Amino acid sequence: MRKTFLLFMSTLARTRMLVLISLAVGALLCVVYLLFASVYGAPEVVKIGYIDNDASASSADLKVYCAEKLGMEVVEGDEAFLNNELVEKRISAIIEVPEGFESDLLAAKSDNPLLLTSLDDYENQVFITAYLDVYTSSLQVLGQAAQGDGAVYAELLASADDKAAGIEVVNPDESRQRYESMWTGMVATLGFFLIISMFLVQGIANLLLEDRRNGTYQRIRCSNALPVEYVAGVCMAGFVLALLMMVVVVGFLAIIGLGGSLPLMEIGVLCLCFLLVVIGFALVCGLALKNNTTVMTVFIASATIFSLLGGAWFPIEYAPKVMQAVAHITPQFWFMDGVYGMYHGNANAWIPSAGILLLFALLFFLIAAIRFAGNRNAR
Repeated sequence: MRKTFLLFMSTLARTRMLVLISLAVGALLCVVYLLFASVYGAPEVVKIGYIDNDASASSADLKVYCAEKLGMEVVEGDEAFLNNELVEKRISAIIEVPEGFESDLLAAKSDNPLLLTSLDDYENQVFITAYLDVYTSSLQVLGQAAQGDGAVYAELLASADDKAAGIEVVNPDESRQRYESMWTGMVATLGFFLIISMFLVQGIANLLLEDRRNGTYQRIRCSNALPVEYVAGVCMAGFVLALLMMVVVVGFLAIIGLGGSLPLMEIGVLCLCFLLVVIGFALVCGLALKNNTTVMTVFIASATIFSLLGGAWFPIEYAPKVMQAVAHITPQFWFMDGVYGMYHGNANAWIPSAGILLLFALLFFLIAAIRFAGNRNAR
């Protein structure tokens, strides 16, 4: 135990700069959370262009229907201006009322339907088209009832507006909005954590390489220190080093009052388990690889590719089936699987994920210990 503690203190003393970096990264992750949590908010008002070539009571009523009943922002102008707005994606669609629209309604014709122009805003296009179809159908009923009399049609249209139940556009529930914004920030923060933690703990692998080059590693191997003592000492230093980063993030979230809204304790356990995996991986790289360039290459490739496969940047179900299958061999997948499980309401989703992460960590620690013991017996 004494040898382990001495190795721990020695390693910690040699990583003073990494301690500061860990604290700075923790503060950076807090900023990341605030940025991404603020991105999710109330949906923007749908903006539509409106061209009235009919100048009738029906076209005027349609404008009121879109603005007041559907809650859209109506943008008027000539065709060239609105087409430019559509191309620049400042409006979702253009509604054009053709000349003779009302007269055709009174004559029970459908030669001049409402025109809808849109680009790639398919979701809003579907809803706007459905609303326009319903609205046109109601006008056709009024036109048939007026029997071609424009004055009667105008009276029926005004009466229908007064008695219509209307459409109520309701904003999403505020508590749901807050829940989504918190998890949006949390998932983004954890995605950055998966990548940055690997780069941070890379310093442990570099220390092992330095020990091998300057003879410190050889002297430890020749001493009576057990492999488990050496592995444990370096591991404890790396664990404390990375732990500082998570303490800053979790502490910040608790201070701003999210302790009762987000499962911070469960997320913290997952993070600790993942840190053990990363530290074990660093030990293996430090004992098996030959130079710093190779270590850096392995860590960069692992951090980016495994995080991509594991769902740190986007939910893995959006990926091809092959990637989804391969993702199961990465610790990042099981970490994010537990996070997304809690996000979707499964409070115990972190338990199997934490167990699998611990198995990954155990595997790396055993490999590191065997590597150290094999080198020592080979002298």
